[in-house]
Amino acid sequence: MVSASITFNIILNKRFQESAMSSVIQPCTMGGTKMKKTAEDRKWEAEDDLRTLARAEEIKMSPERMKACKAMAKQKIAEMAAATK
Repeated sequence: MVSASITFNIILNKRFQESAMSSVIQPCTMGGTKMKKTAEDRKWEAEDDLRTLARAEEIKMSPERMKACKAMAKQKIAEMAAATK
């Protein structure tokens, strides 16, 4: 049986890939008006992604936080499974 954390990682990875593809294919929207991302938007997004990855590493280094995260992942997976039945 696949562990809950692996399943959750697969789900997150799939959603991330879908999100990444949609942001590449579709222009961003602001106030209902479609606009292409500017260099400044892409820079901000990269900086934000860097902060997110740094936080993920902090969480991975904390056994207590990882334990809580895995427990939450199991709960969310159960909720998603119940919602799709």
